[in-house]
Amino acid sequence: MTKLLPPELVAWSPYFRDQAAECRRSRDALGPEHSELRRGFLVLERSWRQVERNWRRIADIQARIDSHRALIESIEIWKAALRASAQGHTDGSTFHFNLVGASYVGDDIGVLLPSLAAARRHALEVARELMQNNADESVAAWVIEVTDDDGHYLLTVSFAEASP
Repeated sequence: MTKLLPPELVAWSPYFRDQAAECRRSRDALGPEHSELRRGFLVLERSWRQVERNWRRIADIQARIDSHRALIESIEIWKAALRASAQGHTDGSTFHFNLVGASYVGDDIGVLLPSLAAARRHALEVARELMQNNADESVAAWVIEVTDDDGHYLLTVSFAEASP
C-alpha cells in the first residue's frame, strides 16, 4: 500500500522548524529601514511553520491509516476463523456478522449457530476481541449488525455494550 509520507521524508519536520527559525533570525537582524524585507521574512517564517504543522498532520493521518489496515487484517483473520468454525455444523441457522465502523465490512460467509441468543453472544465475543486488538478509541462507536442468510436485519451489538 502507498504511504502518505515515504519513510525517508518523515524526519523532515525539524527541517521545516529550522527554516522558520532561520527566517526569524534573518528578520530580527534587519533594521527598521528594511520593513518590506522584514515583512517578507515574516511571511516566510509563517509559511514554514504551516508546512511543519501540515507535515505533522500527514504523519498522524498515516499512523491512523496503518492502524486501520491492521484492524482490517485482523478482521480478515477473524472471518477465516469463522469460515473454519462453520464447517462441520449441520443444525441451526446461518448468521452473518457485519462490522459497521470506520467502514462497512460485510460477512458474506456467516456462522452456523443454534439460536439468535447464541448469535448475540458470538457478536459480543467478536466485538470484545476486536476492541482488544485495536488501540483506536473510535472502536467504541462501532457495531456488529447481525443478519440472516437473506440479509434481513436481526439485531445490533454495539462495541460499547461489549466493553469489559
